[in-house]
Amino acid sequence: MYQALYRKYRPVTFDDVYGQEHITDVLKQEIKTDSIHHAYLFSGSRGTGKTTCAKILAKAANCEQPKDGNPCGECAACRSIESGQMTDVIEMDAASNNGVDYIREIKEDVVYSPASLQYRVYILDEVHMLSEQAFNALLKTLEEPPKGVIFILATTEIHKIPATVLSRCLRFEFRRIPTEIIAKRLAYIAAREGLTLENDAAFLMASLAKGGMRDAISTFEMCSAHQGAITAQTVRSVMGVSDRSDLEKVMRAVHQEDCAAIFSMLQDLYYASKDMEIFVEELLSYNRDLLLIKACGHKLSIDLFDLSADEFEKAVQVAGLFDEEKLLYFIHVLEEAYMQVGRAKTAKRLFVETALMQMLRPALQASPSALLARIAALEKGTPHKAVYTAAEEKSQASEIEKPKIEEKETKMKSSPSVGEPAAGKAVTYWRDLVEKYGHMDMGTATFLGRARAYRQAGGVLCVAVADSFSEMILKKEDIIEKICSLAREFDAEITSVQIEVRKKTTTAGNEDEQGIDLFISDNKEG
Repeated sequence: MYQALYRKYRPVTFDDVYGQEHITDVLKQEIKTDSIHHAYLFSGSRGTGKTTCAKILAKAANCEQPKDGNPCGECAACRSIESGQMTDVIEMDAASNNGVDYIREIKEDVVYSPASLQYRVYILDEVHMLSEQAFNALLKTLEEPPKGVIFILATTEIHKIPATVLSRCLRFEFRRIPTEIIAKRLAYIAAREGLTLENDAAFLMASLAKGGMRDAISTFEMCSAHQGAITAQTVRSVMGVSDRSDLEKVMRAVHQEDCAAIFSMLQDLYYASKDMEIFVEELLSYNRDLLLIKACGHKLSIDLFDLSADEFEKAVQVAGLFDEEKLLYFIHVLEEAYMQVGRAKTAKRLFVETALMQMLRPALQASPSALLARIAALEKGTPHKAVYTAAEEKSQASEIEKPKIEEKETKMKSSPSVGEPAAGKAVTYWRDLVEKYGHMDMGTATFLGRARAYRQAGGVLCVAVADSFSEMILKKEDIIEKICSLAREFDAEITSVQIEVRKKTTTAGNEDEQGIDLFISDNKEG
């Protein structure tokens, strides 16, 4: 009878468990010193060895002749537990048996001594799925179990376990298994199965498993059905994932704002049956790598990435094309797209296309991350262009353009973009103040350039903004002090500065041209 590879190569001793030595060493020592705890909690992501170690612990605790803390695998107890025929080792899936009735059955059974073994072992998998009533019913038994009973609870979501249960268990956190260790294990299995597995393919499968050995072995088993050597291309074809070079090409096209190239590549991937959800996830992960490289530079170790040396060098080159604000914005867009694609039953491609378009055009999004990306572009490309004075506009304009600029200035003075306080009077020096502020802090000056200022009774300078995000930025105490100090250079009677949110308005039937929309259109670089 055929046996799945992940079961065929499941570890049978603690020494066979890969990447969890911080746990297996402790469990071996407990067996050697006969200091076995009555309740254990194994937590960690799927496929990292929780259930496997629970079964090994059950064997080791009941083994007649343990070897250095490991079960011998030869005695009657080990053989019966391994075969699944021993009634004293009960494995329960709490995902499907999560009611209080199942826990009551356990409470009734634990009072009886083990039938054949030294310990009766209860393994409760996915224990976080138990109902509140079931957890409450389990508490007393966990705290004072009868002699000869061991509970081993396993979960992938430890945050859902009540604190009262956590305090009664000896906890072990299973770590994600490093990519290199998984790749070596796959190479070992391939050799035992008489299959040819290329190194790049093993590394790719290990990377896709995200630290889970079981998932990696399952992927290997699917790929092994193909004739000939298992290559990286075989893995990509079976799993529907993209080549790393495809991600690099997409990001280079984003940098070049080459819309046609991006959508052409996406169409090729779509018709090659690439999974759109996986593609977004890969692009999100790739941008994470780019951000780390950009932020930390030469201080980073390649061990932080699931990349080969060649892929890492190429990623360094691509990271150099973007600033940190842009990469943070990309991650924000792709994160939203990933959630949308995951929920969508159809039109998955549309959500991916929309996300790529937003990456090309930050102005299409009004999120804080999009705004910061545009500000960064302004600071990098045109440090003194985000805010204009009338004199600068006129000096750079042609004779044909100057009448239009003068007309625009007239509208600016007559039509504020945000609601004007009834008792306020628009100040005439606001643009000059913002320009001076820009020499100190261009990022904040950009927000001030979108605002309007009015002088109110008592020398209060009211700075009116169009949204709460701008208000949050400008309401910082040090920023208000700087604005107040600069304002007094133009008007000595200014006593304080007040930041307010006021909606955009229109007057005299004409929509204001100096509002947010004008600021964006004046600065195409963002």
